[in-house]
Amino acid sequence: MKTDLHQPDIFEVKVLPGGRLMLTDFGNSCIKLFTTEGEHLNKLQCRNRPYYLAVLDSSDASKCITAVVTLPK
Repeated sequence: MKTDLHQPDIFEVKVLPGGRLMLTDFGNSCIKLFTTEGEHLNKLQCRNRPYYLAVLDSSDASKCITAVVTLPK
């Protein structure tokens, strides 16, 4: 992505309701959201490096809850 400062290091990928993909980018300390067609939807910058994702409730696409585990830089 143009906004990346470093080479992406994708560690975890989760499929969310509604055909969305959530990825942890360890190299750029962020979480990225894409469609299954590869369209970038959003990017959340993290203070620490995101490692694991857990989908806690995916029963409703509009109220999907995720948890993120991060590691210190």
